[in-house]
Amino acid sequence: MESQSDESTTEAQRAAALAYLKGELSEAERRDFEEALTESETLREELARSRALLDALASAEDPAITAVVNDIIVRAIEQNASDIHVLPQRHDVLVQIRVDGSMRELARLTKHQQQAVIDRWKMMADMLVGENQVPQDGRIPLRHKEADFDMRVNTLPTLYGERITTRILYRSTAIIGMENIELSAPATAALSRLARLESGLIVTSGHSGVGKTTLLYSLLLEMQKDERRRRNLLTIEDPIEHQLNGVSQTQVNRRAGLTFPIALRSMMRCDPDVILCGEIRERESAGLVVGIALTGSLVLSALHTTSAIGIIQRLRDIGVENFQVADTLAGVIGQRLVRRIDPAQTETYQPADEELRQVGLTRADGPFVRGVASEGNGGTGFKGRIPLIEVAAMTLEMRRLITENAPLEDIQRVAFGKGGSLRADGIARVKAGLTTVEEVNRVLSDYPF
Repeated sequence: MESQSDESTTEAQRAAALAYLKGELSEAERRDFEEALTESETLREELARSRALLDALASAEDPAITAVVNDIIVRAIEQNASDIHVLPQRHDVLVQIRVDGSMRELARLTKHQQQAVIDRWKMMADMLVGENQVPQDGRIPLRHKEADFDMRVNTLPTLYGERITTRILYRSTAIIGMENIELSAPATAALSRLARLESGLIVTSGHSGVGKTTLLYSLLLEMQKDERRRRNLLTIEDPIEHQLNGVSQTQVNRRAGLTFPIALRSMMRCDPDVILCGEIRERESAGLVVGIALTGSLVLSALHTTSAIGIIQRLRDIGVENFQVADTLAGVIGQRLVRRIDPAQTETYQPADEELRQVGLTRADGPFVRGVASEGNGGTGFKGRIPLIEVAAMTLEMRRLITENAPLEDIQRVAFGKGGSLRADGIARVKAGLTTVEEVNRVLSDYPF
């Protein structure tokens, strides 16, 4: 490990090398530097690195490279992509975007363009351009056609060079709110009831990218609608995805020592009514959110599980005792996203009997429709996505089963035996002509019930 003195010396040598290459040294300083070069191998290495860095920066600022990167970003935004992937390969560079949850090719770049494009991306994201041996994270605030975006950028060294992964976040709160996320009427009513609770723990679940944060934000906005009942709302997030008026939002900063547990302990001294903890990740955070819920605050959070009822087992696995789960858990939510049939042109069709059986339908439930593949929908027949959701408020019977460590299947029957599960919502979406049998089966392939 380098000592602090060694690090300071290296920084001074790097600064001197850059100043030398940029012609910023006086005549006397230049002579001293060149004399030192003959005696120091380390200084010669720093000079070579600095020369390579300046060359990389010059290439990244080339108008042609700037145009290539800007074109990729604009085309991705205009196709409503959620992510951009720049993947160096053996003979070229593949650029892919994720649209409606599926990857599609956007462009192919030459190997000659590869490093300059990557360096340009890193410059825009305020990363270290000369560092290509370790992963880096950065962000690019962007405005396009009167809309604000926040692009979260990650680099990862691979066999053929650094790959770039960019998450595109639409910063407007216009997409947040119960009325904007296309929930079914029963789900909206159930969530509104949860938003009126005074205390307890509300947890939503699902895979990455299904809209857990959007739903939690929507619950906060629902709480703000009642002007007669103002509440003190705080969040701890990693990262903050949208800025909400009237909400005190804090972002995790591990480098500065600000973690979920530290922030949660501090928030307890802020007289909170509601705390949104972006995700329960380990035993310490779980214990804290349970403790906060027991003191009379309402806590919102998220977990990666395959169903709403699976949240109970995940809390058990993290280390929360059954009696604590039963006492504090107020509601559980399961989320998925299915692709929406492109309404521009549809056709009736007959799904395979096995597909129908798997989702829980029969031929008599038809007719069934699907979208016609076109250039406008990327040849998929789908355009956009809609949520599937299940919401269960805790009942006395569910609390009893949790305390007795009953199997999840028994708790699922009590919660959703009369309907309202993810599978039931999927069936309703198919019958409404919004998605297909095959799409619901694909999205619910790991649904445990």
